[in-house]
Amino acid sequence: GLTAEITYSYNYSNRNSEKMVYTPDEAKKYTIIDPKYSNNVHNRNNNQRIGINIQKRTNNLRMMAGVTFHPQVTENKTEIGGIVARDTIRRVFNWSPNARFEWRPNRQKQFRLSYNGNSSQPSLSQLMPVPNNSNPQRVTLGNMALDPYFTHRVDMRIRLANPEKFSSVVINGNFDYNTRNIVNAVWYDDAGVQYT
Repeated sequence: GLTAEITYSYNYSNRNSEKMVYTPDEAKKYTIIDPKYSNNVHNRNNNQRIGINIQKRTNNLRMMAGVTFHPQVTENKTEIGGIVARDTIRRVFNWSPNARFEWRPNRQKQFRLSYNGNSSQPSLSQLMPVPNNSNPQRVTLGNMALDPYFTHRVDMRIRLANPEKFSSVVINGNFDYNTRNIVNAVWYDDAGVQYT
């Protein structure tokens, strides 16, 4: 028969990350906030997942295809010394297709092929452009302009069994392909400090 499935989920997260770096004052006490390396980051994320799958079944065949949509709103607010330095809102519409084909002519033979696509957001640390100098020789900073990246995955499974001989052969394989990958850019200054 033919069946359809509709799914919905909602996720809300509210994260805060505070990093304060101080420089010495005239009395050589660390009381002055260094605005270059200090920040207070507020991240709010509204994430919905709406999916539909259609499945067809016969005696020895199963086929399924579907898609999931991910509308997402992310707000990143960066404060430096109590003053809002950046306030950005990103609206992204991600989607994830999927399909599955399974053929089982009898209990001893099985062939399965599946595809999943997944769109993912960059992490908070990958987006924040404020330098992190907790290791002065390796300074890291993010990029607010990063786009979501997409992963394609194909899985295959073949199973052949011989119950009379108590033997079986299983072959598994998978293939992953990524588009719009997020990669690190690395460079050095004249003092040998690494920036990522």
